[in-house]
Amino acid sequence: MPKTSVIPEVLTATREAERGLLGAILIQASYTENVIGEVKSLVSPDDFLDAKQFDNKHSRIFKAMCECQQPHQINVAQQMNRQGTLKPGDCAYLSYLVSNCPCSLDYLSYAQAIREYADLRNGIRPSKYRGLAIN
Repeated sequence: MPKTSVIPEVLTATREAERGLLGAILIQASYTENVIGEVKSLVSPDDFLDAKQFDNKHSRIFKAMCECQQPHQINVAQQMNRQGTLKPGDCAYLSYLVSNCPCSLDYLSYAQAIREYADLRNGIRPSKYRGLAIN
């Protein structure tokens, strides 16, 4: 049986995991004392799919979150503004992330998925991906 590329599925899953993580952090910031500290132990801003792209929206948002003690929506927008990285539409996107988060309690699962997808992109193959064609 020929191997098929899993790149489209991995890219879609990565984007969904990133949206889920960012939304979960925004929600959980009010309830979980060190949500950002737990996530930062697994993920860095460079692990986001858009980190090297022009807009790098997810990476910019996560960087601002890392600088906030309580990374809820208003604090993150204010931090992005202080950093000079707040762009038109970002505040609305933060609201979108909150309202479309599948389950905010799964923030560590989203972070682990992003970590694994970043490792895949960097040529580090977790055991569950061995044998799949990812050219």
